[in-house]
Amino acid sequence: MLDASCVALGRGERFGRPEGAPLEPSLLASIVAEPGCLPELLADFAVRRMGPAVPETVDQLRQDHPDATAEELRQVVVTRGRRAVVAEGSFVGGPFVVLIPVAFCAALLRQARTVLELAALDGRDPTERARAGELLVLQGVYEDTGHAQDALAPRR
Repeated sequence: MLDASCVALGRGERFGRPEGAPLEPSLLASIVAEPGCLPELLADFAVRRMGPAVPETVDQLRQDHPDATAEELRQVVVTRGRRAVVAEGSFVGGPFVVLIPVAFCAALLRQARTVLELAALDGRDPTERARAGELLVLQGVYEDTGHAQDALAPRR
């Protein structure tokens, strides 16, 4: 369990950046600069950068499976997400061992994408900032969404 050190370190300012403010140079640069904030950086990135594509993916899923129940659609999303993580992870063996940290982040982002798709299937907006806090709770980083949102909120 992480404590509130990311907020204390000022990383909340990055996550609570006003609409239209410039983005950090890259996710990788942010992770290198603040490795202790990896879960928050990835959750924020997933909602901001992956969330907008989720509704189209979910619409396509519904078109591809018009007779599927809500549970069947959820199962398709989970199975597809699991396969993607395994496929991406299997590439890292052998001479690519140095890429394990990158593969780890990619796996976390793929899991986040799966959760955002499940949220969209449930009628929740995958671009809403609350999803980042929910991702952090599901990952076990914070006990509740209140603490997670506090870590993501700007310092005032």
